[in-house]
Amino acid sequence: MVGTGVNNRIVPSTLILFLSFAAATVLAPTANAQNYQNNLTLTAEYISSQQLSDGAILYSNTEIEPYFANLAAIGWLKDNVSNRIPQVENWMSWYLAHLNWPDNQGIYGTVYNYTVSNTVETSTNNYDSADAYAATFLSLAEALWNTGDSGAQSFIRNAIGEYDLNVIGNIITNLQQVNGLVEAMPSYPIEYLMDNSEDYRGLSDLAALAKQAWGDISTENWYK
Repeated sequence: MVGTGVNNRIVPSTLILFLSFAAATVLAPTANAQNYQNNLTLTAEYISSQQLSDGAILYSNTEIEPYFANLAAIGWLKDNVSNRIPQVENWMSWYLAHLNWPDNQGIYGTVYNYTVSNTVETSTNNYDSADAYAATFLSLAEALWNTGDSGAQSFIRNAIGEYDLNVIGNIITNLQQVNGLVEAMPSYPIEYLMDNSEDYRGLSDLAALAKQAWGDISTENWYK
């Protein structure tokens, strides 16, 4: 599977399996549910071993790629055996703490990739796409809200807040072109189908979250 963005990233097999198992759990017959749940839990435990003490989720032993970490955290929430909400919140806190105000392309709310060496995290000052990173984070926020956990919902309302989510949402809307499609970033004006699918989902999720968390109908309608 080819990833999104400039470098045509290859999705790690662990994340593919994790998200595939997450989808399969929803669709599997009851008789097979335990087998899928076991796979979910084992893979979730592996992802847990990739999380650093500050909340970052490693893409490899030496890399943090926020796009893939967002997908991993969405998958975490499919593990019904262990409570992964604190780990998801720790990742989201890392993400928010690393927002650019603005980045080197003049965009507010993006997050760079990072390298890790001897526990030191160093920004690469670039990312593979601005839109897909933002979109998957928005979908993660909605997925966390939809757990129904009161603490998680309070985290969305108060620790994250609507302002930062709107800044992240505006990354996508500001990159949207007159044809309706969204470019990956100003320096790489390619309209990827994969990214645009994620963008559509991310904005839809933000629209829903604006109403659910803050009763903000005007923002809901804007993103719709």
